[in-house]
Amino acid sequence: MISVDKMVLSTVENKGFRYLMKITVPLYKPPSRKTITKLIEAQYRSLKEAYYFKRDPIQYWKSVKHTFPLLYELAIKYISILGTSVPLERIFSQAGNIKTDERNRLTGENLNMLFLSSLAFEDWKLE
Repeated sequence: MISVDKMVLSTVENKGFRYLMKITVPLYKPPSRKTITKLIEAQYRSLKEAYYFKRDPIQYWKSVKHTFPLLYELAIKYISILGTSVPLERIFSQAGNIKTDERNRLTGENLNMLFLSSLAFEDWKLE
């Protein structure tokens, strides 16, 4: 952090800078090192928290769950939607393996039964 390195503060504490401030803005009193350190640390914490929530929206909605319960439910419902079509492509691939050129006369009902019977038990999502 800037205040820990004391790079900026060393300039502000020089006699020349203090004289300049006294001439240009006589009523201005530069903040102390302690005050600046507190301000910078507070700003750092708030920006760090804001950055964290930008990276993880689910964590953000969990933190405001009690403040916005209805919005929380909607957000969790729609944020958890997969952002990929891989599961759908896998299903179409399985169906394509069942309905081949040699089995081109399958009805929709028979294709559906063959497809469902080809799924693993875990894919049925039964509890």
